[in-house]
Amino acid sequence: MSRKRNSKASPGGKNEPSGTAPSSKGSPYLVPGIVLGAVVVALVAMWLNRTPTEVEPPPVEEPTAAEAVFETNPELAALRQDAIVILQRVVDRWTRDPEQPWLLMHGTLVWGPRHLTTDSKPAGEHLLDNFLVAEQQHGREVMVFPIDEPGGARVDAHTDQTVKTLVEVGIQDERIDRIVADAKWRFEYAPEDQLNPFKDANETPWTAQAICQTAHEGENTFVTHEGHTVDMRVMTEQMVSQLERESRFLDDIRQAGETTYEKRRQGIFRYTCGGTHLFMGADACVAAGFGTPDLSARLAYQMDLLFWRMVREIEAVNAALTEAPNMAPLFVEQRVKYLGHFLEAEAKAELNGTFVPTAEHRQQLVFAETAMYTSVKQLQDMGVFDRLDSFKENQYEYYLFTAGDACHALHAMNLQDKLAAQRKGGEYRTPQPVYPSDEETEEEGETDPPPSQVDS
Repeated sequence: MSRKRNSKASPGGKNEPSGTAPSSKGSPYLVPGIVLGAVVVALVAMWLNRTPTEVEPPPVEEPTAAEAVFETNPELAALRQDAIVILQRVVDRWTRDPEQPWLLMHGTLVWGPRHLTTDSKPAGEHLLDNFLVAEQQHGREVMVFPIDEPGGARVDAHTDQTVKTLVEVGIQDERIDRIVADAKWRFEYAPEDQLNPFKDANETPWTAQAICQTAHEGENTFVTHEGHTVDMRVMTEQMVSQLERESRFLDDIRQAGETTYEKRRQGIFRYTCGGTHLFMGADACVAAGFGTPDLSARLAYQMDLLFWRMVREIEAVNAALTEAPNMAPLFVEQRVKYLGHFLEAEAKAELNGTFVPTAEHRQQLVFAETAMYTSVKQLQDMGVFDRLDSFKENQYEYYLFTAGDACHALHAMNLQDKLAAQRKGGEYRTPQPVYPSDEETEEEGETDPPPSQVDS
């Protein structure tokens, strides 16, 4: 049964320490406001006797086709399998706690309606039953998933993050229609402002995607609490335009033949996960029928720019590791975050038909996957995943983001595997979750690794 209250708890949950790593023009890397001190202190003792993790992914041998690399290279195939096993164990171990809704939602992104809490309740149903609240907004009672619970547990980090996920993975529940209808009502939109129609474009993608993906055939508009009529076709174009404006300075650098840039939270760097959520929200609305061939072409161009950025991001992390090797747990986790979101965005665009990768893109995908698998192994070797229970108590944000980013990484791999199956003309079934027993939860690492893929 949903709960009722009149105001949100203050966002942020528990303490959110922040900081910035050393940087230079050739090797900048901005540290997000999640963790510095205690995380590093907790892990540095294990790290001081190691070599800084500047592992360069093995080169792709020509003329081997990119999609066959992991099949023909035993070393890479083993790396991939090991990393997927690690990710699956993290997801299955840390995203089932009934009292951690944000991670429960991220586990649902990976496993969809099959995801269960530790007490075997469907995760989507549990979220709707226990974390949906009634709030008074703009003179009307609306149903929302709040940012945080009063006790500090993270529910949504962004407006409508949970309902977007439930819609995306196909959770069937009549309450979702009410939540989306209320999301339309409270949508902050200024149609007269051509450059900034959204009150906060960084918060728009999740709401927009939920609205677009639940729209009925022929339904193109809705009305907000301010009486503004929102045309979803116009809204979609405005999201693409926003992405273009915020990314233009990077494209200018690329067009000038430069390969470095500074990150000062300018433009697209102000956006969550490097702006990949803004891309995915716009792409989902185009795929839902609110785009045009022109918008698809513009998104394809932005994806090409994301490929260019991806290589720069890896170089930036490597440079940051050289300058501050003792902060490896933080930097390597950031590499997993960016690569998981990049690979997820690329796979969704390809599945949606808004992006068709070239042979060069395929080679870069191998580079990105290899870098991500290497990073996952590094986090495991540093003991990060084995210490999530400690981080949960002492560094809540790092705990959330490390487990949540593992979900995006594994989801991206499932989507990339689905694409690979389609290219071969076969069918694909998402792997089954392999939940640990109580004994395995207490004594990690004593079970056989779960399969990474179920072939059809």
